[in-house]
Amino acid sequence: MKTLLSSVAAITFLALASGPASALTFDFSFINTEGNVTGTVTGEIDGLSNNASGQHATAVSIDLYPAGLGALGTVPISVPLPVSAENQFTVDSSGLLRSEFFVDVTPTYTLVLNSLAESQVFELTNSLFSAALRSVEDSTLTITTPSISATPLPAALPLFATGLGALGLLGWRRKRKALAA
Repeated sequence: MKTLLSSVAAITFLALASGPASALTFDFSFINTEGNVTGTVTGEIDGLSNNASGQHATAVSIDLYPAGLGALGTVPISVPLPVSAENQFTVDSSGLLRSEFFVDVTPTYTLVLNSLAESQVFELTNSLFSAALRSVEDSTLTITTPSISATPLPAALPLFATGLGALGLLGWRRKRKALAA
């Protein structure tokens, strides 16, 4: 019974000590291939986890856009998050694999980050100025993948393991004495 309690305590400690995985931030940029405005759009996608599909970004921002798009707002523009069906990303250890992001901030701008194979579209449009920066080639989208490091071993873990070992040794010794008596 004590061994079971010790095991449960050890597993609980390890789960709490490791903590939740930190959220990843991806930088994106794309250039014009079809729209009537030349330039580059850059921004960030925040709050994604490694090795997960269909997850939702917690924040998306536009850091830079060409002046030809008119006044969309003061950069960085915090893009409102759309409904979950239009805010889905897939990430693995190699980076951002898939994005389905669409938000329409009427009447100011529309942001689309869609990397589906059948319809790869990355665009930022301003309906007030009839201006669009649109890219339909995956090669024009650049995603910077953050470095993913291993979770470090907490400093208290060896001390905790030593304490558990000592408790186990004391229990074994007490059991051996009880059998000898």
